[in-house]
Amino acid sequence: MHLMSIFYSLFFGILMLAKIYGATISKADKCNDFHQLLEGQGKGDIFNICEMNNKGDIIELELEGNIDLNVITEIPKTIKKLALDMDYDGVPLSQKMIDVLSKITNLKSLILDGTGNSKEKLDISKLKNLEEFEINGVIDPFHKSIFNLKKLKILRLNSNDLTSLPDEIGNLKNLEELNICYNDIESLPKSFENLVNLKEFYAYDNLFSEVPSVLGKLPNLEYIDFEYNTITTVSKSIGNLKNLKALYLEENYISSLPDEIGNLKNLEIFHFEINRIKKLPESLSNLVNLRIIVGDRNNIENLPKNIGNLSKLEKVELNSNSIAEIPKSIGNLKNIIMLNLSSNNIKELPDEIGNMEKLKELYLDYNEINNIPSSIGNLKNLEILAVGHNNLTSLPEEIGNLKNLNELYYDKDKITSIPESISNLVNLKDMN
Repeated sequence: MHLMSIFYSLFFGILMLAKIYGATISKADKCNDFHQLLEGQGKGDIFNICEMNNKGDIIELELEGNIDLNVITEIPKTIKKLALDMDYDGVPLSQKMIDVLSKITNLKSLILDGTGNSKEKLDISKLKNLEEFEINGVIDPFHKSIFNLKKLKILRLNSNDLTSLPDEIGNLKNLEELNICYNDIESLPKSFENLVNLKEFYAYDNLFSEVPSVLGKLPNLEYIDFEYNTITTVSKSIGNLKNLKALYLEENYISSLPDEIGNLKNLEIFHFEINRIKKLPESLSNLVNLRIIVGDRNNIENLPKNIGNLSKLEKVELNSNSIAEIPKSIGNLKNIIMLNLSSNNIKELPDEIGNMEKLKELYLDYNEINNIPSSIGNLKNLEILAVGHNNLTSLPEEIGNLKNLNELYYDKDKITSIPESISNLVNLKDMN
């Protein structure tokens, strides 16, 4: 009797488990259907990410590999995110496959990457719920239906050989992120000013000759990237972007920055390396929230006198310029961790340099420095000190106070006297 009771308990237990996990088995089968359909179609491995909801419906599907997508005749309408990341020599999307995509009306995210340079235009007018659309490596991706997507928040059009943006781009008033990197675009249409909700704009590696003034009319912009263009001029209207947090202008042909740059009170990250800038505007000292400034490989001759106002600065890279003097106010940079002023024309270091208590890395090599002030010994957190290739003949005794120093670079052939205190540097691993 006892054994019979155990048998029934096990039997009904198995039935309950089958009931609970039955959906999981059927869900797995739905994902396997896609994998089996595409298996053998590709020239290489296919990476398949398939996620389902509790009802067993596929809601997310990501396919990656060199495969022929045109074998897919139907995609579940329950899918909310679809990503097709194909190799660039894959089979182009046919109109039939495009029609299949256009019927997934619940879709919120559609990513088409490298789908064989299809020349078909993608009609997505029925995808009313689409919030994210990315299409890369496809010639002529524009279809008028794109500009009727009222819910679209993210649009990525990088690597499409685009030479311009259509005026209809201004219809996407809820757009928050726009990526047009790796194209041949030279300017923005006037309608761009309608994108008042835009927060992030990526225009890396295009043919812009100026930072367009129309951007100054987009008050919610927080991130701008114009790296690797042919920019010579930064519009004064840049100063209107009170919410801007990051500005990237690396590797252009900019010779000056407008004074209005100082109006960007919320700017935290500013990159302008590899340009032709000779003078930093004094208004730069107004950027009180700036944490990172990178402007190496320019022709900069000065640091703003009130650079010490930038009390939140953590990282400064201004190496390979023509800076001759370091302002005394630099001692007010209490939060700075890394300062790189190597390869400049600096002859003298202010005593105030010893006030930067959190400094961990200090690069002053390849200058014309004659003397290191004793206040250097106050930098208790310093881990790297580079002072080689200067006019130094001695190091201060106080250098022995730098108990956390790991690396010390100086000219052994020029330094005639090494202080005994250097033996206190118990953490020193590299000295040359």
